[in-house]
Amino acid sequence: AKVACKFTAPADIGDIDSFSVYASRVGGGAHAQRAGIYTDNAGAPDALVANSSIVISANIPAGPGWNSATYGTKPTLTPGAVYWLCAQAATDQTTYYDAGGSNQQARRNDSYSDGLADPFDTLPTYAARQFSIYVTYTPLAAAAQGALFRNRSVGRRL
Repeated sequence: AKVACKFTAPADIGDIDSFSVYASRVGGGAHAQRAGIYTDNAGAPDALVANSSIVISANIPAGPGWNSATYGTKPTLTPGAVYWLCAQAATDQTTYYDAGGSNQQARRNDSYSDGLADPFDTLPTYAARQFSIYVTYTPLAAAAQGALFRNRSVGRRL
């Protein structure tokens, strides 16, 4: 299954550096997790952003915590556009969230073995939840100046 959370990209968003998901595994065995970013189409997750699918972990830990991965080829988002941050699990996992806006979270079955579906899929189940998920990015000004600035995050952190 996969779960996505809607957000609006900030005005200074540039290249995405890393992706983080707060989760824990359920039961024994390996629990792989990947993530990706989808565009928005009239309030629904739509197309997978180029270079945004990334394996977060081949085996997330049993206890809750942030699981993160750094991009080699960095996806780029458009400032002010709406996107969906998505996490997909190979097996049962617990994800964490708070109350969110109407239809802020979308959920859909999607086989882990063949990667994230593109487009997202029709008829996801929606909920008013703010999923614990975020990306870290290099601000446009830092990238344009070629300077080393502190990275920023967007999404929801605990």
